[in-house]
Amino acid sequence: MTFPAVSGGGLQTRAANSGEPLLFAQGAETAYTDVATLKAADLMAGIITFNNGAGKNLTLPLATDLDAALTNAQNANIAFDFFVIGLGAGTATVVTNTGWTTTGALTTAQNTATHYRVRRTGTAAYTLYRIAG
Repeated sequence: MTFPAVSGGGLQTRAANSGEPLLFAQGAETAYTDVATLKAADLMAGIITFNNGAGKNLTLPLATDLDAALTNAQNANIAFDFFVIGLGAGTATVVTNTGWTTTGALTTAQNTATHYRVRRTGTAAYTLYRIAG
């Protein structure tokens, strides 16, 4: 199955090839070592690493910034996943921002990874779910 070339952030698909792996482009991870406000591009890239000896906060981007980056995300109830990987002794805590609702513990301890799902619930409105980790 060939997917059409799409300009903008995000591609929504309705059909897939059963029994085949989902193939996608994966860029390099985004690395943080201190307190930071994540960018929409960080979440969309899919892998964020955190390496610090003490616990620090990673603040979600504004929901309006995520809307601006996901230009093809016109509908509610679309989603994408990202992961936070703890490399150092400190715990990374994901902190909410304007336009977000969160569900589940939002921490990633040292030498672990946390799987998150972002779901668009409306214009400039998202829910972050902790899926695993």
